[in-house]
Amino acid sequence: MKKIVLFVVSLLICFSCQKKGNDTVSLKIDCRLTGEVLLAGGNHCRFHDLAIVGDYYIFLSNQGDTLISVYSRHDMSFIGAGMQEGEPSVRLYPSFVHYNYAEREEKNRISVWNNTLRRIDQYDLRKTDDTVFTPVASTSFDKKMIESRFPLITEEETYAVGLTPNPGTIFFSFHPRTGFYHVPAYPLIPHLDYRRTRSNPHASAICVNEEKGVIVAAARYINIVNFYDLNGDMIKPMPYGDSFIFPEFDPSGEVHNVEKSVKCFLDITCSMNYIYCLYDGSSNYSTLSTILVFNWEGMHIRNLQVDRSIRNLQVDADDHYLITLAENEEEGRDVVRYKL
Repeated sequence: MKKIVLFVVSLLICFSCQKKGNDTVSLKIDCRLTGEVLLAGGNHCRFHDLAIVGDYYIFLSNQGDTLISVYSRHDMSFIGAGMQEGEPSVRLYPSFVHYNYAEREEKNRISVWNNTLRRIDQYDLRKTDDTVFTPVASTSFDKKMIESRFPLITEEETYAVGLTPNPGTIFFSFHPRTGFYHVPAYPLIPHLDYRRTRSNPHASAICVNEEKGVIVAAARYINIVNFYDLNGDMIKPMPYGDSFIFPEFDPSGEVHNVEKSVKCFLDITCSMNYIYCLYDGSSNYSTLSTILVFNWEGMHIRNLQVDRSIRNLQVDADDHYLITLAENEEEGRDVVRYKL
């Protein structure tokens, strides 16, 4: 009887491994897109996040005095700006909250995840005081919350990617009552001693569809897109290509060599229908960017190649176009639109 049980368990493990290995995304480019520059940024423009909300495009910066810059979605006219608080030397990476359950019906509001001041600042884009935006509401972080990126706030949990080193984690979920759940790394990096390394080699860009109960994580230093349920249990891994790319480490295995490592997925955006994962594939951002498109069931739809090296992207709600931030020759960022 014991032999039969062991045999059945072995079969289950075998089938599970085969299921993980069978689904890979082809490197084939299905469509090439040419962009339209909406705003030439010059060397002064260092936006690092963007959002499409109602009638507006909003851009986020962590440099200089300006935090958010708001432009008309119709003609790219400047609407106003929200100013930074705190000294530049102590600012921590701010992020837009690209999904907030409490704002899902709000067409003209956006929230900023302010790591420096440990709060969420909500802006009403219809309310300016002589082109200056100030938060209409602020909510302090829970005292246990850690500094993070890609924050997503659902009805029950907050999901994000931590800024502090946690090498065995892709992202985390947090509830004030139950605390943190750290989603375990997949795939594991060969020969890496996870107890010694001081980095986030599995850092990912994440997005959520609360109605479908799916979270998608696209890894920055590994060529894989993983699908999870809202409990953080993996539904489906989707490697891009036939073999894994892994990050580079120094000989001790403690320090992640970011400069030499291939940059895989830089950003992610989604609509109710599709997920768009931004892939670079070089160590120095020297290639044309590719965008992998999936549906929420984990099916790969197509690969799009754009005519620039882009760093960030957002899709409109109807999947008509992408707004992107592209590196320019002056080491600034241009705002470029791609029709889908």
